Amino acid sequence: MRIYKITFWVTLAITCTALSFIMYLHYYCGSNESSEINFWINIWLAIFGSSILSMIVTLIQYFVQKAIVIDEFINYIKYFRNLLKKIVYMDNYERSQLLIEYEKQIDREAYKKIYKKLIEVSKLGTH
Repeated sequence: MRIYKITFWVTLAITCTALSFIMYLHYYCGSNESSEINFWINIWLAIFGSSILSMIVTLIQYFVQKAIVIDEFINYIKYFRNLLKKIVYMDNYERSQLLIEYEKQIDREAYKKIYKKLIEVSKLGTH
């Protein structure tokens, strides 16, 4: 998502630059007098239109990606909530088997972070 933010700001800068060149050429250089000025105005109009289109696409991609990340996070939290509910009502053998299966499913770093909390919750369920 960070790349979409950066892309948005870059295209915004390009858009503002193109618009300022268009206004400068049109109002200060006189667009009716010279065909060369009209040529450069048309070039900058094309750059302006392309950058507006890129900015719109980037914004859409940003919000779509944000929705996907939020949805994945919510599903991850629901999974852990359900897992913790199951662990509280299990006996010790079932807990150890579940943790072994769980260790196989996720990477080592996440397992180390979560394992201590799971043990604490399982101790709360046995008392």
